Amino acid sequence: MKLPGLRATRPSNNKIREAIFDILGGRVLDALCLDLFSGTGALGIEALSRGAKEVVFVERDRRNKKVILENLKTLGLADRGKVIGMDAERALKRLNKEGLKFDLLFADPPYLKGLAEKCLRNLAVCDILFSCALIIIEHHKKEELSEHLNQLVLRRRKKYGDTLLSIYERK
Repeated sequence: MKLPGLRATRPSNNKIREAIFDILGGRVLDALCLDLFSGTGALGIEALSRGAKEVVFVERDRRNKKVILENLKTLGLADRGKVIGMDAERALKRLNKEGLKFDLLFADPPYLKGLAEKCLRNLAVCDILFSCALIIIEHHKKEELSEHLNQLVLRRRKKYGDTLLSIYERK
């Protein structure tokens, strides 16, 4: 399904989104998910449509935040989605302070700005992931990410054109 969005966003393309959920399989069912750098919320909404229990969306752009809220309402998913309007780094600190934990984390930061590695480093030092949680990060092929940070271990990397999909597990 094509969701309304803004031109300034670079949403996950359908091929990559399909690959993510093929890899995740049944792990989405009843999962608590975090969608960082949400854009239109396509990844988190896809997770909800595949049976995720709840998704917290983090999007600092007010217009995109409004789009996510409208998409959740239109699809009848508003009761299972929460949207936080702030940047990812501040949101991670807030979620950590609140003691929230997640089974799956999606991150699709803007490309070639160092945000993918920064996000991974922030995740490595906060306690918001359950044991064996998965982190799925989309990033440009020219952005190299660490293979191991604290309890985060790279499990899989797949290339789709200029995009790399890196999947980490919390041990």
